[in-house]
Amino acid sequence: MLTQIRSFNYTKTCNNNFDLIFGNSLWGKVLKSEYTILIADRNSHIREFLRREMSKEGFRILQAEKGKDVINIVYQCCPPDLVLVDPDLPDMKEALLLEIISLRSPPMPVIIHAFDSMDTDYFLYLKQSAFVEKGAQSVEKLKQVVFEILGVEKC
Repeated sequence: MLTQIRSFNYTKTCNNNFDLIFGNSLWGKVLKSEYTILIADRNSHIREFLRREMSKEGFRILQAEKGKDVINIVYQCCPPDLVLVDPDLPDMKEALLLEIISLRSPPMPVIIHAFDSMDTDYFLYLKQSAFVEKGAQSVEKLKQVVFEILGVEKC
């Protein structure tokens, strides 16, 4: 499995209150409650699977199906702490989506969860980014990278 990580200097600038999502019990978690992840993928089954897996770890989850939704969420007054995205979204070219995200100040960490990265130069657009190749076992690697980027210990 291919994984690439760029360096991160990330400071939380907005405190989101944690919502208990879908009745998950999160007592005893080491995770701070204010971390929010935006999951963006054109496939609703992948979005739901990742939402379920990440919410089990105590993260608050936002979801987007289209590039314009990603941009709206990333640029809102209290944006997510991290974006987990397959940039192959139906309404926007990959390069444009990543370039718009990269213009945000302060920079936002992005994990690109896609098939083979060899054809696309994702890292040209993002200073703070990681790549985890999609595959049958990629969810555990995604969790590891999320915890690493956010500087949180996994229980």
